[in-house]
Amino acid sequence: LDCRQELVQLKEENKLLAEAKENLQLEYVLLKNVIRKKKIKK
Repeated sequence: LDCRQELVQLKEENKLLAEAKENLQLEYVLLKNVIRKKKIKK
């Protein structure tokens, strides 16, 4: 791999990680809401 290819690969990986992070943050918020609703029902 030359440096340029490596850079392109790293940028791609970075993009995927950023998307994964966003998805996790979203799931976290949704789960928190579900837990909150369950507590209210009791």
